Amino acid sequence: LWYYYDENYKDLWPELFGDLYISQHPTPLKSSYKILFFEFSGIVTDSAETTYHGFKHKIKTILLSFLDTYQFSISDQDKLSLLETPEDLMITFFEITKNSKIYLLIDEYDHFANAILGADFHLFKEIIGKGGFVRSFYETIKSATQKGIVERLFITGVTPITLDSLTSGFNIADNISNDSEFNELAGFTLKETQQVLNTLIDDCPALEQEDNQAKLLQDITYFYNGYKFAVEVENSIYNANLLMYFVKKFDTKNCQYPMKMLDSNIASDYGKIMQLFAIGDKDSNYEVLNELIYQGEAVATLKDKFDFGSSAGDSFSRDEFISLLFAMGFVTIKA
Repeated sequence: LWYYYDENYKDLWPELFGDLYISQHPTPLKSSYKILFFEFSGIVTDSAETTYHGFKHKIKTILLSFLDTYQFSISDQDKLSLLETPEDLMITFFEITKNSKIYLLIDEYDHFANAILGADFHLFKEIIGKGGFVRSFYETIKSATQKGIVERLFITGVTPITLDSLTSGFNIADNISNDSEFNELAGFTLKETQQVLNTLIDDCPALEQEDNQAKLLQDITYFYNGYKFAVEVENSIYNANLLMYFVKKFDTKNCQYPMKMLDSNIASDYGKIMQLFAIGDKDSNYEVLNELIYQGEAVATLKDKFDFGSSAGDSFSRDEFISLLFAMGFVTIKA
């Protein structure tokens, strides 16, 4: 999206997209925006103070880089450098860029908020709820869309928690995560998986036998298949990260599987998982865990909106807890 829409990459269009379909069928708005890109991982969340300063530092650094990249004046950059709150930074930035056409991209928007949610639920509500600095940040973006400065935005993360907690502060976004047409974007289909496994078959003579190929696919399906992001889809998808890990670690010389079927680099932090069970009613949450372990499933209504800004958030119902586990990737849709 960045390279497609950024006016600065207009001359590199052939090099970037070549003979791809997207290059042969461009849309009218290609190469027509200034791109404002935020990425919120890496913020230290030890306390409210460190979280605030990390958030503010990220914003100031990115806004100053934008002004430099698109050749705004030094005086504009100096004006921004003097400000000390996220809200003031954003308000002033949008005043400086009021004659621009901006496409806003935010990656890992909920990264630091998820860390706080598991460790300190009340701190989470403090920064996300009414008067919180995160909510104020998004309110300035909403105002900029109304003024036509921010024409488009695309935001990625894991959970629908942060933005939904902002309620009326940022009620302009649609959550498309569970739309059926996007289900296969976050993994490999069976056909794509078979194409990946063919690279192993070419290098491993023992896999040329059909029985061994069938066994390989059966094992891969057992370990890496099963993800669904929409209730109405029929086919589940394979975990792309883990499948590529398997191929990378597969011993083609001896035709042997990796010693470990799970890539430890993307394994979940056990401590952080335990923190999730402390949100809301701990006893009810552990009942859900028992159901998942001993029955293999838990029945719930999938929620796509958690409003932690109100007192209702304190209860954190069973449905909300299971929906959180779904968003974090620990359970998936069965039926």
